[in-house]
Amino acid sequence: MLSGYMSPQLGMTDWQGGLVNLANWAIGPKQHGARNSLIAWMPANEAVSPADAQAKFLSHVKVSIESALTDLGANFTLLYDKDGRLTYQFYKNEWGCPTWVNGQSKVADMCSVKVKIVEPRLGSAPNFVSGVQGTAYAFTSGHETAYNFVNVGNGAASHAPQQAIYAAISKQLPAWAYLYLAPKSVELDNGEKVAFPYLLDQGKAELFVYPEA
Repeated sequence: MLSGYMSPQLGMTDWQGGLVNLANWAIGPKQHGARNSLIAWMPANEAVSPADAQAKFLSHVKVSIESALTDLGANFTLLYDKDGRLTYQFYKNEWGCPTWVNGQSKVADMCSVKVKIVEPRLGSAPNFVSGVQGTAYAFTSGHETAYNFVNVGNGAASHAPQQAIYAAISKQLPAWAYLYLAPKSVELDNGEKVAFPYLLDQGKAELFVYPEA
């Protein structure tokens, strides 16, 4: 459980409070809250099997990433697309994200987006998930290794605005999909890291807060 976080601050809605509960059981043990996760509940009528749901969700994620990078003025190359995994490299001079040069570039210098989507299980969507009632394909992230994620990575000398990229990707995802971003895993435009965990719902941040010492 993410018991290290207390309920949302006053002024947040009950719906947002529901996201804390969502994180408790969709992400699983507390240590799993230290990694980024992609969680979603696909309506059961959108796929004929878990494998079909995995392929369709991966397609949604692919379109979301490519649309987000295009909207942010970045060029990109899809390097890997196999077994539920995607790897993109993206390029933009303003962010110091270089274009790959054969024989010169190192993987560590490149800006990237890495994705993993595992086969979901059938379950019920929480009642606050947009437009999904009854049975759904649940893409949760409680497993130690077989979990879903989208990770935006900077190169050694680059400063791509990870927070803006994650928000742009989230905006393009279906309404039943959420990005959970772990503490100190997301860089802002100024290079500082976001110290707390949060969820992105259609590009909008829903916050958790730490308990006071």
